[in-house]
Amino acid sequence: MRILVVEDEELLRQGLINMIERMKLPCSVVASSADGEDALEQLSYIGIDLIITDIRMPKKDGLQLLGEVALLYLEIRSIILSGYDDFVYARQAMKLKCMDYLLKPFIYSELYELLDKISQDIITDQAKIVAAFRQKGILNQNQYFIRHEFLRKFIHRIKIPQIDSLIAEAEQIGIALRATHYFVIVIQFEDKQRIQRNYEKNDWTLMKYAVHNVIEEMMGYSPCFYDEEEFLVVLSTDVREMDQLLKICSEMQVKINELFKLVVSIGVSNIHEIASISNGYKEAKKVLKYRLISDGNVIIPFQNVSAFKTSSVKMLLDPLADLFELDDAEIVQQRLKEWYESLKKEELSWESIDTIEKELKVVFPALLRHFAKELGNDSPYAQLGSEIEIIEYSDSFYTRMHPILKMLKAISTHTKKGKIESRTSDQVMKYMKEHFRENITLTSISEHIYMNSAYLSVMFKRKTGKSIIEVLTEIRMEEAKRLLLDSDYKTYQIAEMIGYKDAAYFSNAFKKYHSLSPKEFRKLNHR
Repeated sequence: MRILVVEDEELLRQGLINMIERMKLPCSVVASSADGEDALEQLSYIGIDLIITDIRMPKKDGLQLLGEVALLYLEIRSIILSGYDDFVYARQAMKLKCMDYLLKPFIYSELYELLDKISQDIITDQAKIVAAFRQKGILNQNQYFIRHEFLRKFIHRIKIPQIDSLIAEAEQIGIALRATHYFVIVIQFEDKQRIQRNYEKNDWTLMKYAVHNVIEEMMGYSPCFYDEEEFLVVLSTDVREMDQLLKICSEMQVKINELFKLVVSIGVSNIHEIASISNGYKEAKKVLKYRLISDGNVIIPFQNVSAFKTSSVKMLLDPLADLFELDDAEIVQQRLKEWYESLKKEELSWESIDTIEKELKVVFPALLRHFAKELGNDSPYAQLGSEIEIIEYSDSFYTRMHPILKMLKAISTHTKKGKIESRTSDQVMKYMKEHFRENITLTSISEHIYMNSAYLSVMFKRKTGKSIIEVLTEIRMEEAKRLLLDSDYKTYQIAEMIGYKDAAYFSNAFKKYHSLSPKEFRKLNHR
């Protein structure tokens, strides 16, 4: 079971992820997000079985997120986490097919039992689909593979000199090739990496067989087979109008998603005589390249893109080269998004897209590694294996960009956080220098800064390398040293002047700091 955790508080988010990983259940957190908007973007390219989300978040809250998920991703389950014991929220969440509603701080055992139940439900559902088709069985398994092997060879033939004998051979093994003209439809499964992780090899073979049967039936038992790359190829004979064919393709997408929770893109060739059917197959496969410049699954007929001309790939890629010279992560994010939007507007030929894809397999990982250095070796991005895999194998340039955009967002957040921490540290230093003569404490300082004292303490030490108390003591001890050298005040008077009510405590602190008591220090430095 693949889990997405959505929680805007970083410590809680990481704590939840760590807790789930300790459970040793058949599940893993494959993605996380600080808000609903980013979570939705990740769902466009990462396969998820379960969302665990907070309710109160910036941009899109948990209920808004689940509302959109309920419309777009019917198969995804969800759990709501909230610090608000509010029945209204629980009722809204349940309407959105939420599996359960847990209050923060949640109990380990409750979350464990819930995740265990959901993971078992998912395993059971997948097993039911596979079992249903296993029970039906392939009555003539050999014939099934013989037909596929015949059609694979048939579709690659550039010239078919003896049409009649080939049609007769096909008929002997149950393939009807009676029509003179065909559209070729090529169906591509989205997110193949996730599919391979979710299914054992035998189960995936059965699932493919199930999809094949459904599509074959929808297409009136037209010739239908898998090619060497697991594209499902259909030779459409009954449909003569492109609009009608595209409508059927749309129905295929919906049916495959409803029955098998799989997403597909579809390429459609022009109509071809049976003797030149291989050209139609090439057209339909080529047109699927245009999935690379789309934000989601597509249906594309070859006639829509056949007139597109080859563009200057160098001109299209030059803006990416310029990104290596920029220092501001937010500007790089903006430029990268603008580059992608401008690329979508280009009427690119298949050759141009193919060349761009090859170049981006070098440029995108280089950009990722270049900016990863900004976060250092201790960041979650120190190891880039999964991000590189997304860049290499995702279904579109949009999803391949996402690891880079996420990296840039992390850098931007890190930079802003650093600036905020610097400003806060400066405020603390200023306040201590102005008020060290008073009886100030960590609590009084945090109240003045309007910040949680525990967080302020950790943040200040991370930024300065010293605790607030250590710095306050330094300020007081330096002032004590000055007063001992430049005045005749008694030790107890100096103690009071720098914020200590207890003279003995001050003397001990001074000796610890300067290795001399106040009296010894004054005597040694007396002029």
